[in-house]
Amino acid sequence: MRSFVYTVISRGDDVIIAKKFQRWNNVSNGEILHYSGQYVFPGGGLNFNENPIDGAKRELSEETGISFNDEVISNYELEISDAIDFIPTLDRDFGCYALYVTCHKLEDLANKINENLSDSSRKDKIDGELEKVEIMKKANAHESFRNICAVDQDCENSASQPRDWFIRMLQ
Repeated sequence: MRSFVYTVISRGDDVIIAKKFQRWNNVSNGEILHYSGQYVFPGGGLNFNENPIDGAKRELSEETGISFNDEVISNYELEISDAIDFIPTLDRDFGCYALYVTCHKLEDLANKINENLSDSSRKDKIDGELEKVEIMKKANAHESFRNICAVDQDCENSASQPRDWFIRMLQ
C-alpha cells in the first residue's frame, strides 16, 4: 500500500490551501501532475521507510520552500503537532497522513510561500507543482475539495471523483 503525506496549516477557521498548476503549463512532457489545476494541501508520496512526520515536512519544503527550522517556527509562530493522523482512503489501495500545524501569523506565512513560488531563483529548490497558496475558510475549502477530480493518465480530461481524505483532514 502506498502512503501519502500532507501538511494542514491553519489558524482557527482559516486554512492554507494550495492550487496546483495546470500540468501542461509547467510539467515536463509525459509526466503526470496529479490534481492539475485544483486545490490541495501541500504534500506527496511518503518515501520507503520514511517517518510520516519527516515526510510531511520534506514535502512541504519541496513544494513551498518552507522548512520547519527554528527561525521559521519563531517568525511565523508555528505550533507543530507531535502526532500525525492516518486517514485511510475509501475503496483505494493507499492511505494518507496529515500533519497539523497551527500558525499564528497565517497571512505572513502564505505571503512568504507565494513569494517563494514566484521567485525564479528558487526554481531548483521547489518542485514547481504549486501555482499559489490561499487562505480560505475551512467551510469553503471543504466545498472546494468536494469537487476535486482525478487526473486520468491516458487522457487530458479528468473524471470527477470525490477526494474524501482532503475533506476528512479539515475535520
